[in-house]
Amino acid sequence: MAFAAEAAREALAGHDRALVVEITAAETEHDWPYSGVQLVLSTVLGSMTPEHREQRERGIQQIIDGLDADTKPSIVARKLEGELTQTDAPAIALIDDAHLLDSQSQDVLGFLARRVGPYPVGLMMSSRDVEPLPPVLDGLPRLRLFDLEHGDAVELLVTHHPDLVEPVAAELISRVRGHPRTLLALAAQMSPEQRSGQVQLERYLPVPAELRARMQAGLTDMTEAQRQALLMAVISEDQMVEPVLAALGGPDQDVARWLSRNHLDVNDGLFQLRWPLAGSIIWQDADIVERMYAHSLLAREYQKIAPDQAFWHEARARLEHDEGLAGELERVAREQADRAELGRAGAFARESVRLSVETGPRVRRVLLAGRLAVFAGRCGEALKLLHEASHSDLSAEQMDELALLEARARLVSTGEVPTELIASHAERMSETDPDRAARFWLVAACGFADRLEPVEAAGYLDRTEPHLSKVTERTRASYHRAAAWVASLSGRLSLAAELIGGAARECSVFAEADRCLRTAMVLTRLERYEEARRMLRVITDERRFGDESIVVGYAYVVAVVNEIRAGRLNAAERAAENWQRNVGAGRADRGPVPAYMIRAYALMGQRDKAEECRALTEALARRRGDGWTTGVLHAGVGAMHLAYGQPNEAMSALERARDHALKYDDPSVLPVEPDFVEACVAVGETELARQVLAEYEVRVAAVPTTWARHTLARCQALVLGDDADELFAAALRTGIEDISPVEVARTQTHYGWLLRRLGRRTEAAGWLQRAVVLANEAGAAQLVNQAEKGLGGGVSPGAGGDNGGSVSLTSSEQKVAQLVAAGWRNREIAAELYVSIRTVESHLGRVFRKLGVRSRAELARLVAISEE
Repeated sequence: MAFAAEAAREALAGHDRALVVEITAAETEHDWPYSGVQLVLSTVLGSMTPEHREQRERGIQQIIDGLDADTKPSIVARKLEGELTQTDAPAIALIDDAHLLDSQSQDVLGFLARRVGPYPVGLMMSSRDVEPLPPVLDGLPRLRLFDLEHGDAVELLVTHHPDLVEPVAAELISRVRGHPRTLLALAAQMSPEQRSGQVQLERYLPVPAELRARMQAGLTDMTEAQRQALLMAVISEDQMVEPVLAALGGPDQDVARWLSRNHLDVNDGLFQLRWPLAGSIIWQDADIVERMYAHSLLAREYQKIAPDQAFWHEARARLEHDEGLAGELERVAREQADRAELGRAGAFARESVRLSVETGPRVRRVLLAGRLAVFAGRCGEALKLLHEASHSDLSAEQMDELALLEARARLVSTGEVPTELIASHAERMSETDPDRAARFWLVAACGFADRLEPVEAAGYLDRTEPHLSKVTERTRASYHRAAAWVASLSGRLSLAAELIGGAARECSVFAEADRCLRTAMVLTRLERYEEARRMLRVITDERRFGDESIVVGYAYVVAVVNEIRAGRLNAAERAAENWQRNVGAGRADRGPVPAYMIRAYALMGQRDKAEECRALTEALARRRGDGWTTGVLHAGVGAMHLAYGQPNEAMSALERARDHALKYDDPSVLPVEPDFVEACVAVGETELARQVLAEYEVRVAAVPTTWARHTLARCQALVLGDDADELFAAALRTGIEDISPVEVARTQTHYGWLLRRLGRRTEAAGWLQRAVVLANEAGAAQLVNQAEKGLGGGVSPGAGGDNGGSVSLTSSEQKVAQLVAAGWRNREIAAELYVSIRTVESHLGRVFRKLGVRSRAELARLVAISEE
């Protein structure tokens, strides 16, 4: 009803005396005759302006004063209908929980609702879906509302709370279903850390005061046995109905039947609470003794059917330490982690820590719980566990293990490598405990490599290498994965392929997640994009490592890079959107994806989005101050200006980006030089272009990736100028089967423009048409524009001026505009033009911007005028 009230106020915003009143019926007044009518009328009077109230108060007050139990509803209804005839300003009354109104008020309000048609009055009433239907709704149009679908509920939450990450939204929806008001109220009271996923939600969500007041009335009349029965259902972790009913004495017991009938929706042996928040209220109102007793009853029943689950309930029924039970919980947690049931594993691990007595096992369990917390991105929780564990009397080895987990947690939390912490432990134990020292060094190596600082990373790998014969197989495998990633960043691609090719599947969920992710990262660097895509799908689609793990977010980052390099810009956009949902829209400036998407959005013709990503990346670069983010920022901005025909602006950004690119032996790590050469040629800086090209030739010879060889051939042709016919032809024979279609389309476009300048228009049209097709397939709408301008006789790419803002339409845009004006739908246009629906949408968006229209109807009118 809150949304309906908001919509009503918006609709009546222009009326000075318009009324929108909200009334909520109360069960406590259900037996008071005409209490509902009195509530509605007094609320209406109280909402009027003083002048309006003075005109209407006498008549309405007379009706209120005349209400008593003996008055017939038909008489009251006729008097109120008389008042309606005097209504001269719009009024809408929204009555929530109308089924709770007293019977007389239901008769009166139902009578009025069926007769408001001639008057500027509206009545909207909500009721539970009960049988028989409340009399107040009899004969009225009805709309049955269900919970929001999962996707709609997620969209509602993240729209109202941009810092709410999708995994947290999904967990909230799974707990309380899709009721909009409930979801928004719960999300509003979460802490920012909870909305971002850094702190876990409470098992029993705190219920906002407004919702608690609305639900409390239905819980106050329960007997003690009923409250205990509902509490037992609330604390059930797996929602199996059999043990809950068995703990109540069996399904035939009165209290068990009451619970099933009033509070459970049962399907295939599992149940859901009909009103999840009622469960939270019951749990919060119960004392510790009542909770422990309920857990003990469930533990007894689960021993018969699911002993592992019984350990959980036994633990929750205990306050004192129990080393034996702690050991069982730890065992179950490890088994759950191996099955990627990471949320449950974390809960069992934390309980095992709570019940531990002995220092050694307790430290081991802290390490398990802490690592699971880090894996889920809750680094604060892990650091808190470590802080609490450090108060015990620990051995040097135990302190080292806790410090190793702390190093990982700090790295994940801040992105900064804790070099002092690592050095203080690793150097001391390098001879006495080389395996543990190597694990410290590998944390640093991976941290620096992931920051794209391969020189620093290589230094830590060099410290590890002499000890490889003395480390465990798992540590050696971790070293090979890190070394493969560093090698791929350093231009040693054959070594990277060799190291990653022998990586066997790991037993540990943590190591296996690292293997999948780093393998995909290296495969992307090796230009084996489809293999990388398949590896990433294990994480993002199959969710082998769960929904909550930070590996999912990292995988989307790698997917963005992989798809951009593969020339699948629409796929890159989808991966970027998934990444943003994973980290939260309000935290989009916390990761590298916006930096990569500047170039992608520019090529897609979405200048606004490219500029938005630029702003986010500038904020990130200022905060982090690292060279990689700054380099990607300048490279993306330069590519954006170049794509929009602004070579002078591109030169400035690309020159700064090139300073960062030259730090890497492999020119494809930060792809800048081909853009820089193109910009130099466009502004007439031919000598500088030759100088940059000469250096680029040396770098490509050292690391001859397919991308580098193709772009080098294109740059050589661009620098040569009008005599470059053979060089362009050679470029279009270089690696075109394996390289990004975006790069091939760029080369074809430049070749087409050269042929136009040479007067070979038929050949030019052929190459430009190929470029249009290829760029369309890649989602590179801005490249389509450049090629189509050549087909239509425009200015060559890079010749200056912001072509994105031209009022003239390209041929494809003209076709789309004409078909839209003729009444065609986007799907029909896509089929007619042999392009995707997304391409049609992109063309149509540019048509709207260029022509300054806001709807298909406006566009149709404009086309009709132009044809006249």
